[in-house]
Amino acid sequence: MSTYLSDFAELLIALGRTGITLAPHPTRPDGIRHRPSRMPFELAAGVRWHRESLCRLLADGFAPESCVDAEYVFHERMAIAQERGMGIERGSSGWMIAVGESMKTSLQLRDMLYNKETISHRAFVVGKFVTNVIVSLT
Repeated sequence: MSTYLSDFAELLIALGRTGITLAPHPTRPDGIRHRPSRMPFELAAGVRWHRESLCRLLADGFAPESCVDAEYVFHERMAIAQERGMGIERGSSGWMIAVGESMKTSLQLRDMLYNKETISHRAFVVGKFVTNVIVSLT
């Protein structure tokens, strides 16, 4: 799993769970505004580290990957946030939780597919090696 993307997804979830909302800065294109104005040190460090990705996400919005599970998780989390009275507009805490959970699901599915392909490839290579050894011995 991509560590950067995984950390980014976890940061979004943590920001959403603590009730922090983000918005692009009105005068600086590389700046981010957040409410409340104070946030825990770990989250502030994460926002600084992922500033470029956060700016892009806030500017462009989010569309879940076209895999069914990631889309389902995104829409389910948005519905839950709306039921609980959380904001679901771009940059709100409910939206960030939904985006983070959807990204996490997508990354987990990619990992599972990659590991499955790697295991089947290794089995093919080992099987071919064993076949070649048997043939060469006869």
